[in-house]
Amino acid sequence: MILPLLAVVALTATTMVGLVNVNAHDVEFRRGQLVADAVVLAGIVDGPEAANETARRNGASLSSVEWIDEDHGRRLTIVVTTRDGRTFRSDAVGG
Repeated sequence: MILPLLAVVALTATTMVGLVNVNAHDVEFRRGQLVADAVVLAGIVDGPEAANETARRNGASLSSVEWIDEDHGRRLTIVVTTRDGRTFRSDAVGG
């Protein structure tokens, strides 16, 4: 009687640990993409220095910055690298 109960408890604990790890990974990924989006918006509105400052304040660094002049405005594409070494890309178009 006690053995099946222990098996259920062990299975539940293992599943919960796995879910917590997946959730933590998802949160870090979303945070990295939010930082990239904030950096590109700062850059398109206030220029490269604002992009660099926004990245720095959010614990990331600019790995790549590309400005392209288009008919409907300028396109900015950035790549940021977070403290844990992950890279995130974001684009914006502005006047």
